Amino acid sequence: MKQEKRLIDLCINGDAIAQRALVERYGPYLLTTCRRYAPPTWAPEDILQEAFIKIFLNLKKIDFSKGTPRAYMNRICINIALSKKLKLKRTADIEELKWASEESARIAPAAYSNLQVEELMAMIASLPPTYSDVFNLYVVEGYSHREIGEMLGIGESSSRAYLTRARKSLRKMFKENEGRELHKRSL
Repeated sequence: MKQEKRLIDLCINGDAIAQRALVERYGPYLLTTCRRYAPPTWAPEDILQEAFIKIFLNLKKIDFSKGTPRAYMNRICINIALSKKLKLKRTADIEELKWASEESARIAPAAYSNLQVEELMAMIASLPPTYSDVFNLYVVEGYSHREIGEMLGIGESSSRAYLTRARKSLRKMFKENEGRELHKRSL
């Protein structure tokens, strides 16, 4: 923690080498976060670039007693991506209603083992935007439904409902993936 504080202090004082070190140290992790939340029309790298601008402008605000710099920077990335999504967000449509009405299915463990990380990320990204946001914020980031509700401008119960729908949709996708794998093996 002491090393992080020193790095940030150097960045605040305009040390270009320290600023580069900060980007190299946290960039890959933050880019992964940006990929999870990037709206379809935005490149995750653009969100990361915007996030680093905001991070460098607000380095003085990092409170080491409240958490790590990584968590602070991660939150900035999430907030920027979500604000981009909110600008693109459209009202609930027939597609979301279709997703919400689908039945839950049991998933065989083989379906999980046959998935690659990229396939899993693609499945999550293919969910309706609100579903994927809630799923990522709750499952991946560990936010509470109250916090998610505040971030997305929805109620806690809505957050829970979107999470349930996202899980049902993912179960269906896993089951379909398992069916494709079994079909491939039989050929």
